Amino acid sequence: MMKIPSSATFLASAAVVLLCAGAARAGGAAPGGASAAPDKISGRPMVDVNGRFRIIGQTDTQSESTCIGRVDTPLCVAETAVAATERQDMQLQDIAYGKADPKTRKPFTSDIGSKVGYRIVSVRRFAPYDVPAERFNVFGIKAGDVAIYIETCNATYKRCTQPSLNSNISVLARKGKYGWYAVSGLGRPQDLTNPLYNSSQYWRK
Repeated sequence: MMKIPSSATFLASAAVVLLCAGAARAGGAAPGGASAAPDKISGRPMVDVNGRFRIIGQTDTQSESTCIGRVDTPLCVAETAVAATERQDMQLQDIAYGKADPKTRKPFTSDIGSKVGYRIVSVRRFAPYDVPAERFNVFGIKAGDVAIYIETCNATYKRCTQPSLNSNISVLARKGKYGWYAVSGLGRPQDLTNPLYNSSQYWRK
């Protein structure tokens, strides 16, 4: 399991952007020592560099995310997908996966009572030359897609400090009709942000 240090590394190679809260995966840093830019909607860094788990509850007011139900950025879509699964909110799920206009969202009441902790480990934007060859591209990645790798844990009774077993997920976000949407999401354990996935031997479902 990757340990998250106290600072993020911003990696850039031409059109490839990789943000990671861990050791540099692709080697080198951006010119000028650039740092991870904050998400334009939530205003927070794209990667949770301090290792702290944020909380998503059964309502937006019980959640630390400020953009659940929005599709303005890949981060908002990832958090919306996590919230939809935790709350079993099908309308929110349709918004996360690009099947419904966010403007049509209506209040949702859940009696589940659980909370999920999550933290963004790494983010990667795919450049045209970074997309796997067609015969290896089992996830259907396209140029411009953004992969977000997330660790989760059960935070129903207290704030967690370690990810749950087999809880890691990747959300692959893409620009669509209403904004960003999740092409694939929860239940996808592979770390699609890892440059090793450029190698054909790693591209398996």
